[in-house]
Amino acid sequence: MSNLFVKFQNIFEGKSEQFKGYSKYKGKVANELLKDEVSNVLKKNSLPFKVSEINAFVAGSKFEYDLLILKDDANSDNFAYKNEDVKAIIECKVNGLYDPEKNTDSIAKAINEVRRLNKDVAFGYVTFSEVVPKKETSVHYWDLTKKFLHQKVTYSHLFAVTLRTGNKVIDSTTPEDFEKFILKLCSC
Repeated sequence: MSNLFVKFQNIFEGKSEQFKGYSKYKGKVANELLKDEVSNVLKKNSLPFKVSEINAFVAGSKFEYDLLILKDDANSDNFAYKNEDVKAIIECKVNGLYDPEKNTDSIAKAINEVRRLNKDVAFGYVTFSEVVPKKETSVHYWDLTKKFLHQKVTYSHLFAVTLRTGNKVIDSTTPEDFEKFILKLCSC
């Protein structure tokens, strides 16, 4: 079984011109792949949880969330889930953050709003592909993203499916690595 980034690449392979500028669509594809993988991990491990629809809401929060891991018996009420039914929130990015200090502010604000309602909600951040610079003097976006999310959202769990320099993948995770990440979120 291949990792999420490989699955994502296979969908868009040889179609870069056709899908140039389709960032929202690519985000939707990434979220759908992520949702399926999370659901598979939950089922495989017989966990009493399920995955929400993409772009879900939590009652009492004005923010939209990429994915929620919910209690198995959770149902939305007026298109929002009760905060006590939320086990974890997952934020998904295709290519990471390009202004980590600023971009993590909005992520932290959304997560911390739900945590004011339910302090036990876990937070997971998933990036499908993160650029790692060739030179030491270049900006290390992944390192900055980790730094700022850990500062702004306590008990953050972060997962980069692949790290790359340009188009060359230099570090790639396995489906087993991803499973461990999801199990960690569910055990918080």
